[in-house]
Amino acid sequence: MLGRLSTCGPNSIRSRRAQLALLFLTPIALTPIALAQTPADCAACHFRIAETFARTGMARTFGPVDAVPPIPGGVLRHQLSAQFFSISVRGGIPWLKRYQSGGANVFEKPIAYWIGSGNHARSYLGPGASGELVELPLTLYSGGAWAMSPAYDRADHLGFSRRITYRCMFCHNAYPDVPQGSDDSDSATQFPATLPQGIDCQRCHGPGRAHIEAAQSGQPVDAVRRAIVNPAHLAPARQLEVCLQCHLETTTLKLPASLKRYDRGVFSYRPGEPLDDYILNFDSATPGDRFEFNSSAYRLRLSACFRGSNGALTCTTCHNPHESAAVSPRACRQCHSTLSAGHPAGPDCVSCHMPKRRPSDAVRVTVTDHFIRRRIQAAPAVLTELNDANTKPYRGEVVLYYPSATRESGLYLAIAQVRDQANLTAGLERLEAAIAREKPRRGEFYLELAEAFRHAGKPEKAASFYTEACVRSEKDWRPFYGLGLVLSALGNLDGATGSFRRAISLAPRETAPPLDLARLMLARNRPLEAIAALEQAIQLVPESADLYTGLAAAQRRAGNSTAAGKSKREATRLRP
Repeated sequence: MLGRLSTCGPNSIRSRRAQLALLFLTPIALTPIALAQTPADCAACHFRIAETFARTGMARTFGPVDAVPPIPGGVLRHQLSAQFFSISVRGGIPWLKRYQSGGANVFEKPIAYWIGSGNHARSYLGPGASGELVELPLTLYSGGAWAMSPAYDRADHLGFSRRITYRCMFCHNAYPDVPQGSDDSDSATQFPATLPQGIDCQRCHGPGRAHIEAAQSGQPVDAVRRAIVNPAHLAPARQLEVCLQCHLETTTLKLPASLKRYDRGVFSYRPGEPLDDYILNFDSATPGDRFEFNSSAYRLRLSACFRGSNGALTCTTCHNPHESAAVSPRACRQCHSTLSAGHPAGPDCVSCHMPKRRPSDAVRVTVTDHFIRRRIQAAPAVLTELNDANTKPYRGEVVLYYPSATRESGLYLAIAQVRDQANLTAGLERLEAAIAREKPRRGEFYLELAEAFRHAGKPEKAASFYTEACVRSEKDWRPFYGLGLVLSALGNLDGATGSFRRAISLAPRETAPPLDLARLMLARNRPLEAIAALEQAIQLVPESADLYTGLAAAQRRAGNSTAAGKSKREATRLRP
């Protein structure tokens, strides 16, 4: 286990934040997504609610390292990867260092932010050299035990290269102040220098500016109340969806579990609107008894209590979102006013009917199983964390999970079949037919069909739909990159070269386009052009082991074995 060898001392918060801002993030020009009041603005009137909410797990989902108790230091040896990790403090800032036996392949990052309430675990983020945030390999689990972060307990873990995307931030924090229209892509990674600190009031109540202005201008009480969403006054389905926006996840394994509608921004959902206007959720046709870390809503919806309530049972039946208090048995006794003969009269319903279990995708914690059952059979012990690297991919029909019926004509359901190749052959036919019938405007639909044809080994058909996607989404790098792949496979090397270069110009921090351009240049016996493309990419993404590995191959082809050896050593240092 990680020992407590050193502790972060309490330096000046102001100077710490100044150091972090310089070390971690480059500010970007902002045209804000206008929400936007701060929790302090709300607390001015609702101070008692603000005080109790600040102690909840939701309020403590994210923050800078200077806003938490000192991080314990020490050393951890990860056996599967034969790597050591140590935490120390320099200048009041904690650093995570990775190395191998004898001190080889040293790599380190300052710790910028914590993510997770700490009730079960708390992970950490550091700065990427190209301006992003990256997840760090270690997590502090409840009880003070350090271990590998979820999905990192494997020999080929992602190290310091897993970027934090907008989709990650959506559920772990309040909305960041990103430029208007910049959040179309789930996988966007550029954040502003200043980030919120935890889920705030507006995630459940919607934008608060009009509400505050109505109160400050002396409008009638009813007008003030109408200027903001009170989830308690919503229809039960809309009320539940305020919670489901983050707490509904069918699986962490590839399926896909959900698809955001292409005409919606990642941070565009507002409480009170139908959730399926924003996102659709999918499941496998044969899910089995799946229990994962973020499966509370998924498991609750299996329960006879939920299904028999006709919508009356929601998350707030048992949980007061403004308080961190334990669930009261009174929530159960609203329906179960009398107990069956022989039932013990104990006050705790949850421990028997919703026991804590070890989730399959985070085996170092136990969380409440929200599948409410009369009799619980002991669940088998989960010893090995399941993730996409060690779990056979699902192959079969993907079904619409939530909502159970939708106005959607089949486009997104067809995409769900092919996105992760779960039901590729049947899904490809359905998606092509749906696109021909619906003729959607946005390029993302044509991109999905092109990707499906490429995975099905039909590059000619793929090229046609990649081209259509390029025309409709001329600022999206992905269709140009895909077109380069299939043109290269078809022997159109000039066309592939142009497509890769276009993808690079649109997304210079993506590593796949320069890597494949370099491979193409090597296939055309033009190693100097391959070297130039990779060196240009490394200037923007200097911590990519893949880029250095590709550069080593190109330098070797060019006859420069000394430079190739140096590049290979750097690749090994970055990803041993």
